[in-house]
Amino acid sequence: MKKPTTVEKWQASRARREAALATKAELELQEKQGRLISKELVESQSFTIYRTVRDQLQNIPAQLCHSLAGQTDAEIIRESLEDKIRAILEQLARSVPNQLAKPERRPRSAIRTPASRSQNLGGD
Repeated sequence: MKKPTTVEKWQASRARREAALATKAELELQEKQGRLISKELVESQSFTIYRTVRDQLQNIPAQLCHSLAGQTDAEIIRESLEDKIRAILEQLARSVPNQLAKPERRPRSAIRTPASRSQNLGGD
């Protein structure tokens, strides 16, 4: 196998650079169009939503225990549980879209790159 020449190495390097710049431009365009948001924002909002769902569901026993304590009719108990769960899910369906924040617009200088992170950590 023939070793690549300096020109071939330069051409390959240039092609990788151009591909990286094209990818970066596409990502920036998608971000400006609102079609791309940060992983951190998705994780944060997902955590908040799941915590809200968990909290609401965990509160069902406390909310229904007194009204169902003396109930012996399984059908009434089932209907009460279904009604409460349905009401919680409907309330969540209305409130979740309001919890989803629009990605904040940061100046390009505020966006941290791997290079800026390593500089802040004293790395090369």
